[in-house]
Amino acid sequence: MKKWREEKFDKRIRPKRKHRVSSCGDNRGVTLMEMVVSVAIIGIFGAVVAGFVTSGANFYRKSADTVQVQSDMQNTMDTVENQIMNASEGIGYTDNGDARVLTTNRRTFVATGSMTPYTDVITWKAAEEKLYYARTSTDSSLAAAESVLAEHVTDFSVDMSQAKSEGVVRFSITIRGNTGMYRNPSKRSGYCRTAGRI
Repeated sequence: MKKWREEKFDKRIRPKRKHRVSSCGDNRGVTLMEMVVSVAIIGIFGAVVAGFVTSGANFYRKSADTVQVQSDMQNTMDTVENQIMNASEGIGYTDNGDARVLTTNRRTFVATGSMTPYTDVITWKAAEEKLYYARTSTDSSLAAAESVLAEHVTDFSVDMSQAKSEGVVRFSITIRGNTGMYRNPSKRSGYCRTAGRI
């Protein structure tokens, strides 16, 4: 009896396993119909996720474009407004249809101690959709070659109807971005110190 108990608990002796039948029924694998349904569900889920990712990327791209255009417009408007407000010797505006020119005249001290006049010129060229800035002067140290102030400018206009009477010059700018046109909300005004010299 003692011997039988030792064999029973001996770890080397293992009972024979009986073949178990699955309680789920047939265990042959996945059917074609189950595979098609699984792939369809994964495809629908993937399409939904791809839609969210694409719409998020498009929203980011549009927001980035809007911010860039608004920043460019703000910088351009500040520059034009400063030119109008600092015009101490006179201001002029010419509209030739496809080219519009705003000129502001000032004087400044140079190294010799004399007052030297110079003219700041802002030119919009419709065909190029660009706004240019240049400075002309009899003193070469004050002169500046024509450079691009803003790109994709589809319209630039100046209203000088109140310049002589009230010293107010209004202007507006429209810039084209990748996602649409952006125009300053209302015509911006610059107070011109040279109301009598227009």
